[in-house]
Amino acid sequence: MKSIPNFSSNLTYWRRFNRLVFGDSLLCPKCSMTMSENYKLRYLWCKYCRKKYRYSSYKAGLFYSTKLSSKQLYQLIWCYLNKKSIDTTRSLTKLSYPTVERWITRFRNNLPETDVGKLTGFIQMDESFFGRIRHKQDQVIVVGAIEADTGRIKLELVPNRNSNTLSNFIETHIDTKATVVTDKWRAYDEISMFPREHLSVNHSIGEFRFSNRIEGLWSEIKKHIRRMYQKILTNKLKPILNEWQERHNNPILFESADTFTSYLFQIS
Repeated sequence: MKSIPNFSSNLTYWRRFNRLVFGDSLLCPKCSMTMSENYKLRYLWCKYCRKKYRYSSYKAGLFYSTKLSSKQLYQLIWCYLNKKSIDTTRSLTKLSYPTVERWITRFRNNLPETDVGKLTGFIQMDESFFGRIRHKQDQVIVVGAIEADTGRIKLELVPNRNSNTLSNFIETHIDTKATVVTDKWRAYDEISMFPREHLSVNHSIGEFRFSNRIEGLWSEIKKHIRRMYQKILTNKLKPILNEWQERHNNPILFESADTFTSYLFQIS
């Protein structure tokens, strides 16, 4: 787990965001002349066009009219990328719980949907239940598959785990040249994997060697959700699953706060 860094001043992040939006040379979007920075009044000034620009309102996007300071915004993004809990994020940013949760939801809902095609090679596949009845929630079922070599994943909320549902998932997300490893769930006996090769492991006698990555994925997702919300909220599960797909299928986006912030400004 990454330790929490010593964050710089508001001025540092204000300048960083300006350069992510307008480029290192701070060129005016209208006349392409270099603009000057006025940190006291929080804007960039083009003396040729006589116009003011702010990164938070440029193109009227995700950060339009935000009241967060530049440092708070950077801290929010850093905490989100590093899977910090809402409580940890609150203690860093000095923001309220609803504000932190709202921004995390915004980041999550604005992620791209990277199409990696069908999974191929050695595939580990499994199903898992999310949610507990004692928390007054309906349990939901998630089917998942992971490429053992690359770590690319496919996750899907499903109504049940019968043979038709699992067969549809396989046909949609797994290449015909793949080798699929599953547990001994009886529904797999009714599925024709042809021309895919099918291997099954018996968890009841401790055979986890060829399914350890998918089992680890379930554990990691559930642990993260509990750390974030203290319990698994099934009504938030679909966007969370989409987020985890992006983290595995598009890891470059989550490499640094600057990379992720640049993406957020581009979709604005």
